[in-house]
Amino acid sequence: MNKVQPIQMMTYFQSTIRNIGLYTSLSFGALAISRYHRDKIWSLNILLLIIAVVFIINTFYIIHYLRKDVQKYIHLDEFKQLKQWMIIPTIMEYVNYTLILVSLYILIKQF
Repeated sequence: MNKVQPIQMMTYFQSTIRNIGLYTSLSFGALAISRYHRDKIWSLNILLLIIAVVFIINTFYIIHYLRKDVQKYIHLDEFKQLKQWMIIPTIMEYVNYTLILVSLYILIKQF
């Protein structure tokens, strides 16, 4: 296994958090656009709701793999500072749980 420097792990962590935020924002955007098309074009509305759900599911995979990667190194002394930052993926995960519940509710309500 290659020796990972703390700066490399922090860069990886920050990039992954940024990607989680990006996919969450894309999901919000798809929900907003689907709201605009709600009473106009039914198929586009449904497609955008499905896209929003797919983006949210993608964030769950990213969060899972981030936690898995960080757990390999968090027990080492030079990576102890990562432990304090692990609350951020948890908060983002709960935000995405809420968002997926809302998205699925809206999707089911369309039928």
